[in-house]
Amino acid sequence: MVGTEKKKEFVMKLRDYTIENVARTDEDVVDGTIVDMVFFKITKNPGKTPDKEVFEKLAREEFPHWFDGHEHSYLETGGDVGDQEQAMAIMALGKLLGVWNLLTPAALDIPKALQERMAGMGMISIIFKED
Repeated sequence: MVGTEKKKEFVMKLRDYTIENVARTDEDVVDGTIVDMVFFKITKNPGKTPDKEVFEKLAREEFPHWFDGHEHSYLETGGDVGDQEQAMAIMALGKLLGVWNLLTPAALDIPKALQERMAGMGMISIIFKED
């Protein structure tokens, strides 16, 4: 039981950190400050300055497998975190901070309906990028 409580505490820290530091936006993606997650767009919360090292430490403590160099979809990360929407916000913040690369149909020059269909099949993923 203690291990479960500790795991829950780490998840909440990462989730809380993300909630505090991101915001949804309807702005166009033009300069790397907005991430298009197909279903919604994420930017850093105005007035907040999330720290790459803090974010990465929180994520590594709970989800070290996200840093193994393999692709991890929002379906998987959603299962890890317990909520797919929150997982996508975490994925977006990690991308904004330069922690990992983000693979998303929004980066492809294809119709929005096809982007949504592909994303619905789990085709939004992160891959850790080493410096």
